[in-house]
Amino acid sequence: MKISKILPLLTIVTLIGLSLFGVLEEQALTFVSDVYKKNGSFLKLMTELKLVLSGVSSIKIPFVDGISADVGVTIGKVQHFLLITDVVSFLQVLIISVSKSWILKLVTVVLFLLSFSKKTKKTCSKLLLMSLALSPGLSIYSVAVQQISQEASIDFGDKYLKKLEASVDAVKSEKSELMKQHASDITKINNGQKGIHILKKFREDVAYDFKKTKLDVKGAHANIRLLFKGGGHEISSKIYGFCSMILFTMIILPFGYALLIFTLFNVLFENGEMKLPGISLGKSKKQQGGDSTKSSGFMSKFGSVFKTYLKEFHSAEEKVEHSDIFQKAKSEIEEVEGKIVSKVKTVASGEIDHLKSHITDEVSKIKDEVMGNLKTHITDEISKVKGEVSDKIEEVKTTVVKDAEKIKTAVETKVESVENQVKSKVSEAVGATNEKDDNNGGDDPTPKILSI
Repeated sequence: MKISKILPLLTIVTLIGLSLFGVLEEQALTFVSDVYKKNGSFLKLMTELKLVLSGVSSIKIPFVDGISADVGVTIGKVQHFLLITDVVSFLQVLIISVSKSWILKLVTVVLFLLSFSKKTKKTCSKLLLMSLALSPGLSIYSVAVQQISQEASIDFGDKYLKKLEASVDAVKSEKSELMKQHASDITKINNGQKGIHILKKFREDVAYDFKKTKLDVKGAHANIRLLFKGGGHEISSKIYGFCSMILFTMIILPFGYALLIFTLFNVLFENGEMKLPGISLGKSKKQQGGDSTKSSGFMSKFGSVFKTYLKEFHSAEEKVEHSDIFQKAKSEIEEVEGKIVSKVKTVASGEIDHLKSHITDEVSKIKDEVMGNLKTHITDEISKVKGEVSDKIEEVKTTVVKDAEKIKTAVETKVESVENQVKSKVSEAVGATNEKDDNNGGDDPTPKILSI
């Protein structure tokens, strides 16, 4: 048997052996599953960041509200790109999982045996090639990509994922502090305190960050302020790089792999004439002899093939986006996101109602305490005033009595003085009368006295 026949047979037997024993299947599935999980982790972190930004926007802080909305738009674009790569990586995991099926391996063995029969040789050989392209072809391809990425030190987002997880945790913690401070400011405003500006310090810090040219941000709420200052561009650039790597390894390279299988298929089963849709990449010997002057070179043919698949690649994103699986996944994620947002709003409104009720109870208690203290104070003051008035009245009474006694004594003294004066005058008058009587010689004195 010639080497040209032995070599393909040994290759096929080797591939069937790799498929049956699953030598590379677990390693390939682990690699693709890790990429899929990282994509899901990035998507989860973006959703959490979007919820944090929604919470900050709900406070309605001037200037900060607009910045938060802009960053939210950037995060939304990153989410959209991650959804596409999530679907792509999921399909890769699904295909490799299907290639592990024992049914496919059994079909491969049956097709290999039937390919020796003259009646079924042509059809079974074609199906055998397609079966081997799935298993172990996909496993070999995935492991080869993994080894190349390790040798080239290509990072599939491991380092940045850990950094982003820590950053998102810090942002969520700072957002909780902002919400507590916001609740405190609202309480002060409801209690009647004037001059309270909601999160004034935070707004001033964000405005100051935009005035600086450097990216370093320090102080309170540094992670949220850094996210606002960068506009989410660092996150988008890192994740776009991760997604581009996924698209390269799981779309562009698989196209090359599919092109290789398609080429082998045509070379082996089309009598040396390799055909692609709308393009003839090779001709039979008769055609080469009759039209040798019109044949194009290999590079021009390869360029035509490359342009065709480049066009297919550019339309791949649109096809994936409009696919039923993508739309279903997108609707499910939007539904989950809507439920999360509504749940957060419900919890927040419940907390606000509880806070208002608590504030009302506290205000009522404080009011009752103030009114009770005020009544007690007023009663004490009235008692003090009554006591002071009573003391004043007693003092006035005492003073009046004393003054009355003095007046009485003065009046009595005056009366006595007048009486004494009258008596002295009467005595003088009587004496004068008596003298006249003596001079008149014994007249009756009584009428004289009466006349006086």
